[in-house]
Amino acid sequence: MQARPLNSRSMKNLLALGVCLFLVSCASTGAGRGHNASAQAQFERLKTLEGEWITVAEDGAAEAGLTIRYHVASAGNTLVETMFPGTDEEMVTVYHKDGTDLVLTHFCAVGNQPQMRAQAGESPDEIRFRFTGGANVDPDKSLYMSSLDVRFVDSAHTVATWTHKQPGQEPLPLRFSLVRSWR
Repeated sequence: MQARPLNSRSMKNLLALGVCLFLVSCASTGAGRGHNASAQAQFERLKTLEGEWITVAEDGAAEAGLTIRYHVASAGNTLVETMFPGTDEEMVTVYHKDGTDLVLTHFCAVGNQPQMRAQAGESPDEIRFRFTGGANVDPDKSLYMSSLDVRFVDSAHTVATWTHKQPGQEPLPLRFSLVRSWR
């Protein structure tokens, strides 16, 4: 069977089909994300954390006296969190917008970089991030951070609950009760 040359009508049909396939593929790249209409407000709320915070003792919480710093960077487009600055366990988390979503990448001391996406907010005082993938993360083989819940108590008190997962074990939450340092 020999191929026939395309006429202008066939070319138009192919072009229309190509445009339709392109539009469908663009629409599907956000599949599973879910639109988060509150992402900008969530991001603005997170940026109010800028400054230094200290962990305080609370039942079931992390050790008291640890430092966590927040810094707004990149012309207000990112929030950089540094946990335990200057220690061997120092970790960095970068929060930013990805289109209409709020996302984070956590640069963990175990050497992986889990990524999470904020869920649509039910309360302006809570932001819930859930694992979406990451670099050097194999959920079937390695320890990784799988979620972060941030609760704003007031302008000087916040609770951050990180949950990590490890294959064959129950998820383990680690709660940081934070108080703003005024020094």
